[in-house]
Amino acid sequence: VRAASPLAQHAQRLAAALGTHGKAAESIVAMLESRERAVMRSLATLSSSRSTLSQGLEAQAELIRRVGTRHADVARALAMQALPNLISPEVLGQALEGQEADERFRDLIRGVAAFAPRLLGAHSAPLLALLASDDAEVAEFGAQILAQAGRELEVPADAYPQVKASLREICLHGTVAGVKSAVRAAVALLPQEEARTMLSALGEEVVLSIPGTLEDHKRLATRLKVISSIGRSAPQAFDGLAPRFVTLVLDELLPADLSRGRPLDAASSQTGLSWDSPSPQVAIKALISLTQAFSLVHAPHELTPTHDAALERVLTAVVALTNNDPTDPVFDDFGWVRGGIQGERGFS
Repeated sequence: VRAASPLAQHAQRLAAALGTHGKAAESIVAMLESRERAVMRSLATLSSSRSTLSQGLEAQAELIRRVGTRHADVARALAMQALPNLISPEVLGQALEGQEADERFRDLIRGVAAFAPRLLGAHSAPLLALLASDDAEVAEFGAQILAQAGRELEVPADAYPQVKASLREICLHGTVAGVKSAVRAAVALLPQEEARTMLSALGEEVVLSIPGTLEDHKRLATRLKVISSIGRSAPQAFDGLAPRFVTLVLDELLPADLSRGRPLDAASSQTGLSWDSPSPQVAIKALISLTQAFSLVHAPHELTPTHDAALERVLTAVVALTNNDPTDPVFDDFGWVRGGIQGERGFS
């Protein structure tokens, strides 16, 4: 980039403002000097205060596609800086106030959280109020937004107790989707050690409660989702839970009769355990949570003999269970656990 060029000087200042480095200024100059109509149109749309959010998102996608892989990172950074100008804080505030009355407001907030979460940083109070709502649906919506935008908020320390209480309530009594959002929100909102301590305690509470949920499949699915989500989002919080969870899953959950006495012999013959359908379907979710925990927390050379033996038991069970046909009519009463085997080894 020629230092004497006014365009180059502007590009260098813009690159510095974006926080980019290396040849970012050269990429900006290349985009502007290309004079390609689609690129210029996208930049104009992004910089216009009259552009709508949908227009801005379309312009962002078009810009990144047009500039190619060489300049894609810089184009993306430019677009993300421009997108917040498309929605005023006042509009977002009104959307947060009206979200219970109009689903379109929720769609707007979801879009902002996904594509421009920084915009929500100035709205900590109303977002935390959503999370603390007595309406379970509203609270889960708040958790969903905070899972994506929580890192942009400044949460005062005196709000931590209420935040943790609200997230715990969702994890113990919410939907499967709500649980996933709540665990992710804890990681996003709380300091690292605060989140680890909270999720470790929650995980222990959930593990102890699972034996009491074997007659209620939906509650059981929610409890297993808590463990799975902790394993993914906060693996260090899972470390102390893994040995106890191995014993719970292999020795209590799998042998339990969740099928009104209809046996599934294929898995039983391969593992030596007597399981009943559809507990194999439920168990796949639990076992996948275990393997995730082992892979995230322990490198292969760090496995202790206890962990190594437990992992071997888990893998044997997973192989046996996933060899069963999930379309078998025996599973018809349990459609809520169907459908994931072709996807993420069982469940999302």
